[in-house]
Amino acid sequence: MSRLWTVLILLQSVVMATIEDIDLSVTGSPSLVMRDLSEYATLPFLAAFDVQPHPKNQMQQTPQKRITYIALSKKVMPLLVELFLKFKSSEEIYADGTLETILSVSVRCLPVLYVILIFLL
Repeated sequence: MSRLWTVLILLQSVVMATIEDIDLSVTGSPSLVMRDLSEYATLPFLAAFDVQPHPKNQMQQTPQKRITYIALSKKVMPLLVELFLKFKSSEEIYADGTLETILSVSVRCLPVLYVILIFLL
């Protein structure tokens, strides 16, 4: 179990480091990044799963482990809001469906929705 946690934490760290290194001055990249971040924010709601015990360890009665992605989601939501605020004057995010994607995620993640609605109104 410990190895699985280590791999997941490392993978999430690499994904976030990669996203932070993307050049947002390239046309289209802010929209793509915001859509990806929106997807990551939904992982706790759509992709959480129980870890099946290893067959050799079935004798031990340990509590069921669950992969939730909550930490990743908590890291992603403020970044998503920050990027939206930075690029809210860009027509591209409205024309290509990025705002719709963010708002559909925001229904599940109310803090993101509140911040975005405040700046849209």
